[in-house]
Amino acid sequence: VSEGFWPHGVRVQPRSGQELVLEAISASDDGEDGFLPSAFAGADERGRLVLSAREFPRAVTAATHLGAILLVFDQFEELVTLFPGTTGLRQAQDGIVEAIVALLRGGAVNPGHDPREPQPMIPVKLLFSFREDYLAGLRLLLDAQPELVHQSLRLVAPPQNATIEIIRAPFVAFPGHYPRELSDNLAQQIGDSLGEHREGEDPPLSELQIVCDRLWKADDPAALLAQRGVAGLVEDHLEDALSKFEGDDRDAAIAVLGQLVTSSNTRNIVARPDLVERAIDEPEGLTPALIERVVARLDQQSGLIRAERRYDLDLYEITSKFLIPWISRQRDQLVAGRAQREQEAKLKSQRRTISVIT
Repeated sequence: VSEGFWPHGVRVQPRSGQELVLEAISASDDGEDGFLPSAFAGADERGRLVLSAREFPRAVTAATHLGAILLVFDQFEELVTLFPGTTGLRQAQDGIVEAIVALLRGGAVNPGHDPREPQPMIPVKLLFSFREDYLAGLRLLLDAQPELVHQSLRLVAPPQNATIEIIRAPFVAFPGHYPRELSDNLAQQIGDSLGEHREGEDPPLSELQIVCDRLWKADDPAALLAQRGVAGLVEDHLEDALSKFEGDDRDAAIAVLGQLVTSSNTRNIVARPDLVERAIDEPEGLTPALIERVVARLDQQSGLIRAERRYDLDLYEITSKFLIPWISRQRDQLVAGRAQREQEAKLKSQRRTISVIT
């Protein structure tokens, strides 16, 4: 925004005629100021607009009449992970690449443009964010636009000893700006707790964000950390996420999460079909449709699980090792509740039998 570009988020999806989804970008880091308005005609109040790959270049070209546009393709590895090698999806994938290349080469062609003249460039920039291990899978785009390889920036994880610096950086850079701070001592305690992961692993940044956010919002951060500890704060955050699932959805969510932790309390990576089949065997009354819906919510809304596509399969795992004890307790409570209901049903049946005999 400060450089004069109007930012918009873009996601790809494997739906013919609806391959690209425009999304508004939050107006502030905390999301409390709503979303930036959209420059695209037809976008809803949240700036969301679904377009076909064929429509996309023309829609972007029209939007640039209102100002320079920045398109942020978040999680662009989904161009690989969401498009298995079926004919229809390959065509959708090709269409997305063609739309992107058209923008990089000047946007939609003006009907009155002389084909003998070079196509004038439109004021648009494209930013692709994706996991490095999917770079080779994006060859379809890179072959069409090879100069993109030389316009890239590789972001690496911070070193293990940077945890305290990460926590304190905002307060050091902007002294007095924040109404409250996380002290050096508190940062050291957090760093020591999170530093208990195995040697050679990257710092657990997701957990660090959760812990710092909950402590920063607390009236007495030191007391809260002493009471709950890092693991407890992460569990509190995850319990809040699970609280959005009610009734059968909650039982289904616990059943799904339980399959992603082994009996020896380690992470378990499970393919989607196996995950659905195993979760159905947990509490009675769960259906494949219910499990499928809950898996999607857990992945897209809760932050409790994540998916990765390999060999045309969606593989799921929990997002944090701190989840393991919490999930184990939830699973044990679910199993205990089922056993109690079965025992009550058995006793009720026995009483009915005795009453009939009498």
